[in-house]
Amino acid sequence: MTTNPGDSDADNLQRIQADHAIEESVKAEIRALCVNAAAPISIICIDIDKIAVIRAAGIASKLHVLKQLAARVQNAIPDAAHFYDIGTRDEFVVVLREATDATTADTAETVRAAISKSPVHTPDGAEHTLTASLGTGIWPVDAVDPEFVYALAKGASAAAKEAGRNTVVAATPCNGLAQLSFDAPRQRMDSLRATSANLMRPMSTLVLDAIDLACQRHAGLEQFHKGLEFALSRHLRQHTGLGSTIIVSGPPGSGKSSLANQLRSKRRSRVFAVRPQLNHLRSAGAELAAEIDAILATEKFIPDALVGKMLSAYLHETLASDDIILEGVPISRGQAFVVEKALINSQRTIDLIVFLNADPDTVRRRVEARRICLDCEATTQAGRSYSDGETTCPDCGKPLTRRRDDEMQHLERRLAQYQAERSLVSAALGHYPTLELNSESLSTVEIATIVLGAIDRDTDEHP
Repeated sequence: MTTNPGDSDADNLQRIQADHAIEESVKAEIRALCVNAAAPISIICIDIDKIAVIRAAGIASKLHVLKQLAARVQNAIPDAAHFYDIGTRDEFVVVLREATDATTADTAETVRAAISKSPVHTPDGAEHTLTASLGTGIWPVDAVDPEFVYALAKGASAAAKEAGRNTVVAATPCNGLAQLSFDAPRQRMDSLRATSANLMRPMSTLVLDAIDLACQRHAGLEQFHKGLEFALSRHLRQHTGLGSTIIVSGPPGSGKSSLANQLRSKRRSRVFAVRPQLNHLRSAGAELAAEIDAILATEKFIPDALVGKMLSAYLHETLASDDIILEGVPISRGQAFVVEKALINSQRTIDLIVFLNADPDTVRRRVEARRICLDCEATTQAGRSYSDGETTCPDCGKPLTRRRDDEMQHLERRLAQYQAERSLVSAALGHYPTLELNSESLSTVEIATIVLGAIDRDTDEHP
């Protein structure tokens, strides 16, 4: 092989250093995009396959070919997408704003096809048909740390190569974690220190060091990420006086309202639920209520973005020290994103997610017998239900009624919606501590005791 003047060891070292600096700059830009984002952001890592034959012809030939491939990628992605060329490393990165699984997959496939559609040419006129292995990751669905999502996407591109090249692989925790060294705890803490001012109220180095030590007690990289989130939320509450945030989720009739009321009585927590909050906004004459009512006049559901606005308005009226329970929210993957964003903007994190499970037949029997007091629901008894044998509310004496969406045809739709979205919500918020509890075999008091024990236990007893 003929050695080009630019192929010396010194020049190679300089290129490696330059490529590393470019990648660090790309990571910083991705983090900045995520911090200011109002919708999910996806990262597509593109690794060119079998470029060694061109690399052997020298750096000039390789750069000539990479320039052609970069042009193909840029022509294949949306105008609003961000494109990054990682120097001479045979890699490109594309970042999409307002991303979904579908738009991410479609863009990645379009890029893959564009790269392999026709041969590229080296300066000597030789033709080479190249392919690419692509990996994708979505923030904050796959992880809350943008750099961690980038690592997941890179891991997915490596998995695409192992799967035979010229394909697209969506990130899974295994792909990304395989790319991380056992220095990950320290890297994660350094990243957290750098962004804590944007994501939460500032904390002292002493507190961060305490979190660092707590996280290192979690065995294995797979446990590290969840361990960090759990330790972080606990230390935030202990050292800054920040209140806890618990999500109570489950199908209709699973006991969400009963559990929320039990937790409220034990911790003096505040409860957010969509229906009571909407009634509160209506009574206050809020413009947001009028906007929602206009949509409800023609649509069956409140859009996810407006649920996020309702939660943001609610959080604006709370104190940082308040313990908050989100009852029945989020119910979809889109809501999971806007809820997490609203909490982050209020310098809060999710301390625990409780999924209440119940057999569909049990749910149907419970809902069939359920009667509620609409008057109290609008004030202090949010979501409280009573047995079919009572006709008046024991708290205010007003008549009990049946909610329209508790009728069987509406209940079946709600059950189908919950079952369709349940796994998506769990995946979107999977980086937070989670409990799965059966509301048929456990009483509300027993479930509340378990939940409070999980919130208050030591970090190395992460549930």
